[in-house]
Amino acid sequence: MKKIGFLTAICLIVFSANVISQPATTLHFTGGYSVALGDMKGDFGSTRATFTVNPDSNTYFLHDGFTFGMDLKFAPNHKHKGFKIMGGIHYNSYSQGAQYSDTSGSVVIDYALRIFSITIGLDYSLETKTSKINPYVNAQFTTNFFSGSYDETYSDGNTTNLTLKAATRFGLKFGGGVDIPLGRRLGANIGISYNMANLLGKQSEADYGAQYNLNDKEGTVDNKKFNNRIINYLNISAGFTLYLGL
Repeated sequence: MKKIGFLTAICLIVFSANVISQPATTLHFTGGYSVALGDMKGDFGSTRATFTVNPDSNTYFLHDGFTFGMDLKFAPNHKHKGFKIMGGIHYNSYSQGAQYSDTSGSVVIDYALRIFSITIGLDYSLETKTSKINPYVNAQFTTNFFSGSYDETYSDGNTTNLTLKAATRFGLKFGGGVDIPLGRRLGANIGISYNMANLLGKQSEADYGAQYNLNDKEGTVDNKKFNNRIINYLNISAGFTLYLGL
């Protein structure tokens, strides 16, 4: 009986050492891979002559990029820590390039689109007091600030440099993942999110000078027709979590 009691006590001590109470406040730092979807995804034409009239001329000519960001989650009710208010800042960057050659020479095209987002929403954690892998899901409203550039460099040394006119759009973000506690104050995080970046605020307008526009609203401007364009993307990320309040 003494041996059984001793072993039971040891097991309880070991088990208790691995139990991390559900934190009321967490801070997440993540980075990873970003995939262009919807009308973001597209290709340049195979020749210079078809660059602006290729089958993807209504897209943003992008494929993939990178992302990094930070999220803060806070449980206002400590008796129900699974429900949290969350907010964050995130940055996504995409680039695409091409080179065309003909009898008159060659041109190298470098094109980039960047999205800085401020998010706010709700998070629900499925973790328990004894969880070792803590899954979560969330939904957020996003404010997205677009910037970008388009550059052409010719073989004779001439260049054309254009800048995307700053644009703001509003959207939604749905995500989920798992948080893996590594200790009382530190964890690892793996997540995925689906972003719809321009649900609200679409606009199309004429380009001016060295600036071009996002032009995502259907309509006609200066006899030029624009189609409705959907800016969606997928983020796959990993990082670490700080447990600030237990």
